[in-house]
Amino acid sequence: MKIRICFLLFSFLIANFIFAQEESSDTLLYSGQQKLSKKDYAGAISDFTRSIKADTINPRAFYKRGICLYETKEYTKALKDFKKADYLKPNLENTRIYTGLCYYKMKDYQKALAELDHVVTLNPENDIAWYDLGIVKYEMKEYDEALKDFFKTNELLETAEKNSYIGLCYFKKQKYKEAFPYFSAAIAIDTSDADFFYNRGLCSYEVKDYNKAFFDFTRAAKLDNSLYEAHYNKGLCLFMKANYIEAIKEFDETIKLNAKYHNGYVFKGACYFFQKKYAEAKKELNTGLALQPKSDEAYFYLAWIEHDNANYTASIPLFTKSIGYATKAETFYGRGLSYYKSADYQKGIEDFKNAIARNKTLAEYFTYLGACYYQIQNDEEALKNLNIAAGMDSTSSNTYYFRGLVKYQKGNDEEAIADFTRSLKLVPYHVTYYYRADSYKLLKKYTEAIADLTAAIDIDKNYEKAWQERGACKYYLLKHKEALADLNRAIELDPKDGKAFYYRGAVKLQLRDNTACADFKKAVLLGYAKAKEEVANNKCGG
Repeated sequence: MKIRICFLLFSFLIANFIFAQEESSDTLLYSGQQKLSKKDYAGAISDFTRSIKADTINPRAFYKRGICLYETKEYTKALKDFKKADYLKPNLENTRIYTGLCYYKMKDYQKALAELDHVVTLNPENDIAWYDLGIVKYEMKEYDEALKDFFKTNELLETAEKNSYIGLCYFKKQKYKEAFPYFSAAIAIDTSDADFFYNRGLCSYEVKDYNKAFFDFTRAAKLDNSLYEAHYNKGLCLFMKANYIEAIKEFDETIKLNAKYHNGYVFKGACYFFQKKYAEAKKELNTGLALQPKSDEAYFYLAWIEHDNANYTASIPLFTKSIGYATKAETFYGRGLSYYKSADYQKGIEDFKNAIARNKTLAEYFTYLGACYYQIQNDEEALKNLNIAAGMDSTSSNTYYFRGLVKYQKGNDEEAIADFTRSLKLVPYHVTYYYRADSYKLLKKYTEAIADLTAAIDIDKNYEKAWQERGACKYYLLKHKEALADLNRAIELDPKDGKAFYYRGAVKLQLRDNTACADFKKAVLLGYAKAKEEVANNKCGG
């Protein structure tokens, strides 16, 4: 009888021990869950660890501890717990999703995809897995595939973040108009996230709606006062609208928030460049270069400063440096202009061709390609490119000016006059008046020529060629005294103009001025060959 009693008592004690052990494991699991819900991850990890010690085959304890480790960014440890939980109880809750997320955070995207694909294969209705697949594919730059996954989630998962990711996918695909409404949807759900406003602002900026972009960048900056990129992009919006003074203020704020952000200095320098404050521009651009020696934009604007100051030997290597870091159409165009101004037309042709290869939408590229061909007397190529430019932009005075020069060079004076007239309606340039006048002169329309030469002189009082040609036209109209006054002024401005001496000699001959021969001989000395005939005819002698 005693033996039986003792056995029963021992059995009772064992049962109580087992019950106490089970109660301890469950209690710790519950306690850990409470702490997890309050984001007390350290406390939760401690409880889940003790729960595991009490029951080493409890999959839920491993799973919950894995979540805590994931939230504290201990992804390697979290991964071990999720794998242990899945081993103990396959497909427990979101174990495989968290496993995929750990791989995602560790940038092992292929393994992340494998885990998440496993989940949606078992349950095609798992919205969370589809959503996470979309995020992974976004990071892999598979934007079309990411969009497919995001769109597979149902309306219950219509979060601000989901809309933001869809917007980002479209943005990366350069479909800015499609991206815009998704960022707006994200903002409608959550107005406190600066990134949503910032990204919507980027969409507006890319479609050149600078007012909308500025508004969104301003909202982003207010929501996150450390977001220097928002101030930088506000500056860019103002820069694109040529409001350089206000743009500088935004770039200053950018620099204040991040003194190492080189583009803040570069575009502040660009603002000074467009204000023709070249010393200030150089200072800012060089500061930007010190921070980022490979800044193509900094070299680009430094090159334009030298170009604007007619220092082409300096501008060309700076443009070349910029091209070395980014082969942009506008940089080839800038270098091409420097070559054109340096009379290196063949190199100019190559650069303008390179600019056109990268951007076929700007008429000025074709205009200056045509101008280079004009300078090397390739009239066919010149006209071809100038005609393209005129077809693209009917408001470019330079296009009509250069096309007029080609026709003038070919002896098509009526057509040249038509193009010079179009050019002058757009910009009253004294040189254009001069060439239209010369075309009139060749057609013996001296009165019209004189009117144009007078207009040229009104623009530039020291334009010697206009004085000389007006004097010649007045000579042909037998206005000898007026002609003499104009030719005297021409010679005063340029004592080496042989043509002016020739016509003055001709005028003096009509006025019976015995110094005519002296002018003819001077013209010969200065290389004006036509004067030799007058020297011989008038027996000017030695």
